Amino acid sequence: MRVHGFDIYEYNDILANGTSYVGGYALHPSALIMAARQPATPSDPGLDVVNTLTPNGMPIQFRSWYDPDGGLYKVSLGVLYGVAVGNTNALTIVKTQ
Repeated sequence: MRVHGFDIYEYNDILANGTSYVGGYALHPSALIMAARQPATPSDPGLDVVNTLTPNGMPIQFRSWYDPDGGLYKVSLGVLYGVAVGNTNALTIVKTQ
């Protein structure tokens, strides 16, 4: 769905900030800077590691191993990223009150 040329993404946990209720955010992609890289691949024996990219280019690492003590097959997911404020003029808070 698009409103005034914006794609709409919903998130239910935006809370009141004490003075006015934040109804959402309108922003250009330049308002947020994100950097990501593939996590280091561990060299543990018996650990299977798959490094992959999501369709939008986010690097993800899947790890799987068998725990003979617990009799369990375990899986974990690793993501390494950071974010920062980009162009502050490209972000607007939408208030409902």
